[in-house]
Amino acid sequence: KGIAPIFVVGGNRSGTSLCNYIISRHPDVEVISGGEQEGFHINEDGHSSGYGEANHIWGGLNDPGYDGSKGEGALWGLPSLISKIYVDSASGAKKKRLINELLDARKTDGIPLVKSSHNALRIPLIKELFPRARFVYITRDYKSYIESCRHKWTKDMATGDRAPDSYIDYPHIGLHWLMLNSVALYDLKKHAKDDYFH
Repeated sequence: KGIAPIFVVGGNRSGTSLCNYIISRHPDVEVISGGEQEGFHINEDGHSSGYGEANHIWGGLNDPGYDGSKGEGALWGLPSLISKIYVDSASGAKKKRLINELLDARKTDGIPLVKSSHNALRIPLIKELFPRARFVYITRDYKSYIESCRHKWTKDMATGDRAPDSYIDYPHIGLHWLMLNSVALYDLKKHAKDDYFH
């Protein structure tokens, strides 16, 4: 209960990697990451790569029916998918396991810095597990967000082994943006009123 992790949350392609990198430069912070830490950088296509991803922490909370690598999986804020990721509480044994999963990933006594976009849909759960948790919530204006998503994903799919899927259009990306931000901001105001920065 004495640990006050910092959670960087927000939609994919919103600027969470840059924010996570900036906070990680503080000497009292430890980035909880599933892989090797590399400096933040912008790729040749103008998009950044994920920095300090902690998707390995609590990945098991996602509904087994959710597959982020197929179809609309990247738009996990859509009504058909949001329920597969949203978690607001846990039972005693599961709660202890989730707490330990994060604590066991630490290598220092630094303040844990955890970045995983899906945690935007787990704010009540996080406050239940870590009452002193703090959040940095990143949003991007919807026009810029839609443009960035379409540019990135269209290019990724054009160079991959499949043609661009239909979810890269305006209504899908716009609905993802609206649902994700509405749910996350509602939960932040309700469960972490004095513990978040937007």
